[in-house]
Amino acid sequence: MKKSWRIIKKTLLWGSFVSLFLVTLITILLKIYEKDIKQYAVEEINKYLAVKVDVQDIEIGFLSSFPYASLNFQKVKILDNYETIESNDTLFYAKNLYLSFSIWDIYNENYKVKNVETNNAVLKIKTASNGEINYNITKPTTDTTSSNFEFAIDLFKLYDLDFEYVNLATKQFYYLTLEKAKIKGNFNETEYVLSAVSDVFIKQLKTNSFSIINEKNAHLDLKLNINTKSQTYHFIKGDLTLEEMPFKITGSVKNDFINLSINGDQIDLDNLSKSILNNSIEMAKAYRGEGQVSFKAKIIGPIESTIMPSISASFSINNGKITQLEKNLTITNINVTGKYNNVQEMKPEALVFDKMSMNLLGSYIEGTTQLVDFAVPTFKGEIKGELDLLSFHEFFHLPDIKTLSGHIVFNTTYAIQFKDIQYNPQIFDISDTRGEFVLKDVAYQGLTDNVLFQKINGEVIINGDDAAAKNISIHTQNSDLLLNGALKDFIPFVEGNSPLGLIATLESDYISLNDFLEDNKEHADRTGEQVTFELTDAISLNLDLDVKELDWENHQYKNIKGKLLMADRKIKIPWFNLATLGGDIAGNIILDNFLEKGNAIEGKLRFNGINVKELFAEWNNFDQSTILSENISGNAKGQIDIVLVFDQYFNIDMDKVWVDNKIEILNGSLTNLSTMKEITAYMRSNKALKMALNKHINNFENKLMSIQFETLQNDILIENGRINIPKMDIKSSAMDITLAGWHDFDNTIDYHFSFRFRELKTIPEYTEFGKVEDDGLGWKIYLAMSGNIDDPTYSLDKDSRNSTMKENMTAEKSTAKSILKSELGLFKKDTTVKSFDTEKKAKTVEFIMYDNEQEVEDLNPKTDKKKQASGNKRQTNKFFEKLKAAEEKEKATQKETIKIEQ
Repeated sequence: MKKSWRIIKKTLLWGSFVSLFLVTLITILLKIYEKDIKQYAVEEINKYLAVKVDVQDIEIGFLSSFPYASLNFQKVKILDNYETIESNDTLFYAKNLYLSFSIWDIYNENYKVKNVETNNAVLKIKTASNGEINYNITKPTTDTTSSNFEFAIDLFKLYDLDFEYVNLATKQFYYLTLEKAKIKGNFNETEYVLSAVSDVFIKQLKTNSFSIINEKNAHLDLKLNINTKSQTYHFIKGDLTLEEMPFKITGSVKNDFINLSINGDQIDLDNLSKSILNNSIEMAKAYRGEGQVSFKAKIIGPIESTIMPSISASFSINNGKITQLEKNLTITNINVTGKYNNVQEMKPEALVFDKMSMNLLGSYIEGTTQLVDFAVPTFKGEIKGELDLLSFHEFFHLPDIKTLSGHIVFNTTYAIQFKDIQYNPQIFDISDTRGEFVLKDVAYQGLTDNVLFQKINGEVIINGDDAAAKNISIHTQNSDLLLNGALKDFIPFVEGNSPLGLIATLESDYISLNDFLEDNKEHADRTGEQVTFELTDAISLNLDLDVKELDWENHQYKNIKGKLLMADRKIKIPWFNLATLGGDIAGNIILDNFLEKGNAIEGKLRFNGINVKELFAEWNNFDQSTILSENISGNAKGQIDIVLVFDQYFNIDMDKVWVDNKIEILNGSLTNLSTMKEITAYMRSNKALKMALNKHINNFENKLMSIQFETLQNDILIENGRINIPKMDIKSSAMDITLAGWHDFDNTIDYHFSFRFRELKTIPEYTEFGKVEDDGLGWKIYLAMSGNIDDPTYSLDKDSRNSTMKENMTAEKSTAKSILKSELGLFKKDTTVKSFDTEKKAKTVEFIMYDNEQEVEDLNPKTDKKKQASGNKRQTNKFFEKLKAAEEKEKATQKETIKIEQ
C-alpha cells in the first residue's frame, strides 16, 4: 500500500512538473513569436478586406482556448461600406474576436486558423432603398505568394451576437439575438455539410410596419449540404422550435433562387395561446389551450436586394378550446381558417381570416376579417354575435374595468387603418363602418370611477361617421336617464380626431347629482390632494332637458325643462324653468371652465312664490345664525343677477362674489329674533332710553318678537365680500321699522335701526277731538349695531339721526316753496317747485305722555275732558322735567345721550 502511494505521489509530482514545464515553454514560445504571429495575422486579413478595421489591442494566449493558441482581437469595429452612401454606422462590432490555431504551429511557424469565436458582438446587415448593401467589405486577392498564416476554419462559436437585417427596399426588418450558436463545416472544401445549432431570441420580425413575431424564444437545429461551386444549399435537416411549437424547414437555395417549405402540423393550441400571451407570464399561466393548429408556408422566388421572394401561408384551428383556469371559463368551438400572402404582382400584402367563430358561455362571435397593406395596416371585416360581458370580463381580466356585465348583441362591418401600429396604435382611422348594437341590462364601472352605471338598455346604430342612440336607458344607484338623439362625428371621436357632438333629448323621472359628484374636500381628505375641475373639450352637447325631479345634496327641484349647450369647456343654459320651495324659478346660466385659471358662473334668475322659511332651512340658513328658518316666513319673488368666481378646484372666492338681488317678500313675519332681544336689552342698559321709555320696553320687546308685514322690498347687493342692505321700511301691523346696513362674509356687521317713539306705547291716546292719529312725523329712536355678529356692540345712532333730519328739512323746504308758489305765486319760473295740493288734509300730531311712576291709564273717549287735559299737562311737564334732568346729567358725565327727533 505504501509502495503504491509512493508511485502515485511520484506520478503527480512528475505530471505537475511536466505541465509546468510545457506551460512555461509555450509561454516563452508565444512571447518569442508574438510579434510575427500578429504581423502574419494582420497581413493575411488585409488581403481579403477592403475596409478599415479598428482594433483596440491584440493579445496572444492559450490557457483560455487550450489545446489551441489564440489571437484575441479586442473591441473590433467595422463601419458600413456602401458603394455611394456615406454612413458612420456600425456593420460589425465584437468585444472579443478569437482566432484559434494549433500550439504546435508555433514551432513550425505555419499558422492555420481552425476556430473563430466572438462574444458580445453586433452584426448589422443592411440594404438601402436603392439596393446598395453595407457589407461590401471583401476584395479579391491578387497575392499569389505563400503565407505562414492561413484560414482553415471548421468551427464558428457565437455568444450573445445581436443580429439585425434591414432591407429598406423590401421593407423587411429582422432583429435577433444568437444567445449561443455553433456552426461547423469544412469551409475550405468545395462541397461539405454545414451544421448549425443555436438558441435564438427573436426580438422582432417585421414586414413594412406590421410586426409578425415579437419577443419569442426559439431553437434552431440545421444541416445543409453546401456546394460552393454550384452555389447550392440543400436542407438535410431543418428543425425550428418557436416557443415549444415545432416547425420543419425543407427545400433548397440555388443560384440566388429560394424554394423552401415551412410546416407545422402538430402545433399545440396551448403553446400557441401561451406564445401569444408570453409578454405577461402571469396571464400565460392563467390559461390552458386544447386542440391542434396547422400551419403551412411556402417561400419561392429570386433572392435579390430589392425583390422579396413570394411567401404564402395557410393556417387553421379546428374545435379548439382555451380555458381560463381561475374561473374555469372556457372558449369552445374555436374554428379559424386563414392565409397570408406577401406583396406580389401589384397585390398588397394581406393576412386573411376566412372564418372565425367561437363560443364563451352565453356568448358567440363569428365573422371574417383581413389585414391588408402592411405598410399602412388596415383591418376590414364583418362580425356579428352576442357577448356575455361578465364572462368576457372575467375571462380576459380587462385591467381598467371594475365592473362589466350584461349582454351586447351586435352586427357590424368595419375598416380600421393604423398609421403607425407599432409605436402609436392609438392613432387610427375608421371608415366604411355600419352596424347595430343592442344593449341588454348592461352594467359598467371603470376602475377609478365612483359611479356604477347599470340597467343600460337600448340600441345604438352606426352609419358612416355618425351614430344614433335610441331609447338608451341608464340607471345609477338613485338616478335614471333616458337618451334619444344623434351622436355626430362618433367615428372621428373614437379615432381621436374630433370632439363628439351629442344632439339629444335627456329625460328622467329622478336624478340625484350626488351619484355623479364627489366633494373635492372629501377627495382631498381621502387622497391628500384636490382635483382640478375640468370640463371635457372632447364632447359637445346640445340637450333638451325634461327632468321630473332632481336632487342635489339636500336641494330638491321638480319639473325641470330647459336647453343645455356645452362646447369648448363652457356650459350654457340659455333658458330653463323649474319648481322648488313652493314656487318656481326661470332664467339662464353660463359656466366657463378656465382650467388652472379657475372657473366662473354668471346668470340671471327670476323667481316667484318661493317659501322663505323652506329656503332658509334648505340652504342651512346661509351659514349664519342671526336669522334662522324658524324666525322668518313669507313668499318671495324677484330677480337675481349673479357672478361667481371659483379657483381651479372649484372652491368659491367669496371676495369676488357679485349678486344683485331685487327681492319682494309678501305676507311675511320675523319672530323670536335674538337680535331684537339684544336691542331691548341695550335699551334697558342705557339710562336715558330706560328713563324715556320706562316700562314700555317690555311691551316694545313683545312687538319686536313678532313682526308681521304685508310687503318687504329691497335691492340687496353683494360685492367685495360684503352684503349691502339699502335703507328699507318694514311696515307691520304692530309697528314700523327702518333698517339699513352691511354684513361682511367674515361676520363683521354695521346695521342701523330706527323706531317711531310713539309705537313703543301699547295704549292709544285720545283727546277731546277723538283718537289721536299718526301723521308719520313722530319722534324716532335711532340705534346702531356693529362689530362681530356673535358679539355685537349697540349704540345710539347720531349719524343716522342727523342724516334723516337733513332729509326732512329738505322736504320741508320743498313743501314751503310749493305752498308759496300755490298761494302767493312765487317761484313761478322754477320748474323744480311743484304746486301744493291744498285739498290734502293735515293729520293731527299725536302727543305722547309718559308717567315715570305708572303705566298710562286706559283713556276712554267718555272720560272727563278737563280731567284728561289736566292729567295730560301734568304728565307732559313731568316728562320734560325728567328728560331735561337726565340730559344735564349725561352731559356732566360726558356720556352719550338719546337723540329724539320731532
